[in-house]
Amino acid sequence: MNPLIVIGLLVGIPTMLIVLAQARAALVFMSLCVGSVLSTFLGDQALDMLQLFTKNYGPGMQSGVRLGLLVFPALLTILFLGRTAAGGKWLINLFPALLTGVTAMFLALPVLPETLQAAVYGTSLWDELLQYRELLIGVASLLCLFQLWAGGKNFKHAKKSRHKK
Repeated sequence: MNPLIVIGLLVGIPTMLIVLAQARAALVFMSLCVGSVLSTFLGDQALDMLQLFTKNYGPGMQSGVRLGLLVFPALLTILFLGRTAAGGKWLINLFPALLTGVTAMFLALPVLPETLQAAVYGTSLWDELLQYRELLIGVASLLCLFQLWAGGKNFKHAKKSRHKK
């Protein structure tokens, strides 16, 4: 598979899922961070449990388990918290969704099979993205935190009515 298509899919699929489901990108970003923690710290134990049920598994199975642990919390967040972003403010949610997709690419690429990793790592686009990785993830983190801090509050005052006596 063309490495540019892999990069496009890794960024585009999460972005489109967030936008189409109208899920708040900040919540999906935080769920992706939880998935990264699960994949890092529980990946080996999950593979050991899988070995109880299958006699042998290859690198594809290892990649699948780690990728599943990474994206499962984000997929559940999109599924259960869809339509939490304000319908008229989808443009405000688009940039955090795109940055969440970029973060998903940076987190998912190391757990993909080595052939895909080598193909993507050999492109000039990857070299450009790698130069800005810290900046992109830092901006995504701050933007999603700001979205979480600002979200959920209704700043309109309730209409005060007078009761007749």
